[in-house]
Amino acid sequence: MLSRLLKEHQAKQNERKELQEKRRREAITAATCLTEALVDHLNVGVAQAYMNQRKLDHEVKTLQVQAAQFAKQTGQWIGMVENFNQALKEIGDVENWARSIELDMRTIATALERDMAPFGVQVSIVEPGFFRTPATNLESLENALQACWARLPPATQALYGDDFLAKYLKVQQRVMNLICDPDLTKVSRCLEHALTARHPRTRYSPGWDAKLLWLPASYLPASLVDAVLTRVLPKPAQAAY
Repeated sequence: MLSRLLKEHQAKQNERKELQEKRRREAITAATCLTEALVDHLNVGVAQAYMNQRKLDHEVKTLQVQAAQFAKQTGQWIGMVENFNQALKEIGDVENWARSIELDMRTIATALERDMAPFGVQVSIVEPGFFRTPATNLESLENALQACWARLPPATQALYGDDFLAKYLKVQQRVMNLICDPDLTKVSRCLEHALTARHPRTRYSPGWDAKLLWLPASYLPASLVDAVLTRVLPKPAQAAY
């Protein structure tokens, strides 16, 4: 009798462990799909020059694809929702369309939180900081910036000055080396906790920069954040101030 109970208990424990491991693998797979679906525009363009050289119809098409991919992937995980969002989008990146994508994701997440709550389903949102991934590889970012700069008309390049790109790359290298965290397990642990914990959190912010920089910055006045960014980023040669 006791032996049978022990075997049943061990079988249940093994089944529970297998289920947790399966959910962990599915969480990592879902996070990878979401990451691929959301093209990170951060640092793809050079300040306002990004707007000068990209076509509006192309951007609209890109936004539609990204929002649809995010909504489709989220719909497949309606029981265990993971909103994978880049925390820096909180401050509204002025260089590109990332803010629009972030608003699309927030709209979907808000709707899910409201609609799923009566059914006892909690929506967990993971907002990581910067980590060392192919998306934050300095060589790739610098190549994209240089290609963008080369496509600009000479008149636009003259507005920024010959040394603007070099200064911008230097600032970017310094910032990325400072904030990028090499430990990606911080994100996977948050995903695993959100999927397997009895009482998951509503928000996860893995990474020290997400906790100490981007999240606080989202609550600060926009004028203050703009002032800090203005001091950090290089000024164009023909800046008005």
